[in-house]
Amino acid sequence: MNWLLLDFDGTVVDTSGDIAAATNHVRARMGLPPLPVKEVLRHVGEGAERLLEEVLPLEPGPELEEMVALWRAYYVAHPADHSILYPGMERVLQAVPPSRMALVSNKPEDVVLQVARALSLEDKFSVLLGWVRGRPRKPDPAILREALDAMGGETREAVMVGDGAPDMQAARALGCPGLGAAWGFHGRETLEKAGATRILERPEEILELWEETTTERGGR
Repeated sequence: MNWLLLDFDGTVVDTSGDIAAATNHVRARMGLPPLPVKEVLRHVGEGAERLLEEVLPLEPGPELEEMVALWRAYYVAHPADHSILYPGMERVLQAVPPSRMALVSNKPEDVVLQVARALSLEDKFSVLLGWVRGRPRKPDPAILREALDAMGGETREAVMVGDGAPDMQAARALGCPGLGAAWGFHGRETLEKAGATRILERPEEILELWEETTTERGGR
């Protein structure tokens, strides 16, 4: 393992509170009651448009696009009111060189960058990618390939770590191992069904694998 590709929400950072807050802000604008955090998280992983399409009584179209813009504006204004690193993730981010690590998310890229700035994570990764128009979302492997290319990495030496089915499917499509983050939003069963190469129970296991393969490659 020479190159580490990490999902963001539910893998590096517990963003559940802020995702729910932005979602319920939009629901309130439409006169709808708030949803519990757990219910919001059931719809997370395939981008803001899909999330809102599933929690609002709207079909794809101009009104849904307006609500997505409202969601993004609220989130950018409140990027990390409730978000924190998962326990143990700080050790990973301190030990793995930023030049070997990329963040690849289906969250809109402007929101990813705002949250990363708010949590002082910008310098922990050499590449931070989110969704922008024209870039396919996971499970399409394009964003993983783009991150690897930007780092000068090779697929055969990379691993993808994420908490959702799109992460595991993107890893498989790229041709690298997909390590499931069971501490995240979606849990072990979802990851197993998605074909995870291995399930990790805690972030420190990423570091253990990194150190193990570092020894094997002679500290390279």
